[in-house]
Amino acid sequence: MVRVVSGLLYLRLLKLLTYASDMQYNLVYAEEAPIPTTKAWTLRQVGVFCRYTPKPSGNIWIFLNAKEGSIIQNRIEDGMKKWELNNTYPQSLFSLHLLVFSSYFRNWRFYLSDLNQELEDIADIALTREFSKSSHYTEGYDQLRKLKHLEDKVLPLTARFRTILGTVLALRDVNELFRNAGFWQGKDYLDVSNELKCYETHINGHLETVTLMEKRVKEILNLVRVAMKRLAIYY
Repeated sequence: MVRVVSGLLYLRLLKLLTYASDMQYNLVYAEEAPIPTTKAWTLRQVGVFCRYTPKPSGNIWIFLNAKEGSIIQNRIEDGMKKWELNNTYPQSLFSLHLLVFSSYFRNWRFYLSDLNQELEDIADIALTREFSKSSHYTEGYDQLRKLKHLEDKVLPLTARFRTILGTVLALRDVNELFRNAGFWQGKDYLDVSNELKCYETHINGHLETVTLMEKRVKEILNLVRVAMKRLAIYY
């Protein structure tokens, strides 16, 4: 038995009548809430369990969705209809793993963009007010509250992206492991390797974005706090 733990991915190789493997992990993603009047996001997660055998008909997949009718559920059901119609099945273990990532990963870019726009909107107000005016002084407290709420959304993102990166790197290691074991190679191996590398690059880019955002939120918070504190002492 071999166990590999990285991020939230757990791999177990079992030597039964033939080699089999169990993999399980959670993937956190951002989902835009269907609110017509404003943009709102919710962070959800999907749980993935896979038992893989070299004989594809013996594979077992379990997906734990946050809600019925999710994107991944609809995409899997559409795929199953095509597989049943053509009497085929996914050729690679990673087909459904990559389907999960492709269903949700791109939302992070839009989520970070909205957070950054929210920050700039707050900064435009907070850094252009004359807090010596009573109306602006009162508004300053409102901007502090908004900044703190934004900070609460930004600070956990570094840990979330590092966990997702750990899962991607673990899947990459499994891809290497299975190639060395002779389960697949050539084009299948290269396609999976290239796509996982793409996700790795994007996650590292998101981590840099979050680091810069954290820094800017703290800088604006400190500036507004200092200004408010000085005026409070003055008055």
